[in-house]
Amino acid sequence: MGKHTRMRLRLFDLVLIAALLFLAGFWWALGLSGSRDPAWVQVYTAQGLYREAPLNEDGDIRVPGPLGESLVEIRSGEASMAWSPCPNKLCMHMGAASRPGESIVCVPNRVSVVIRSARTDTDAVSY
Repeated sequence: MGKHTRMRLRLFDLVLIAALLFLAGFWWALGLSGSRDPAWVQVYTAQGLYREAPLNEDGDIRVPGPLGESLVEIRSGEASMAWSPCPNKLCMHMGAASRPGESIVCVPNRVSVVIRSARTDTDAVSY
């Protein structure tokens, strides 16, 4: 056991490593590319859909609720709860939502913000 054998990389090993790195980089770049579907902000109250706005246009949405008016802010492709009259303000600390499927919920004021994609195909099915 006193012998130490060294393994050398062969040409095939180097080609395989380079191909895997290329594929990983391509997959990563594809996820970051601007080819994503346009996203929409949907704001819901206890009565249902209150308002819908494109995520790429800055603006504010004032939303009535049982405790008072909440303020949803859309800035730089992100939606966040800028103000809410709820006691703990947990919805304001949830951070910004920017990807389809993400949401912000204010349970006491019965307001929710959901990011939706313009795609209509099925993302997942459960039984």
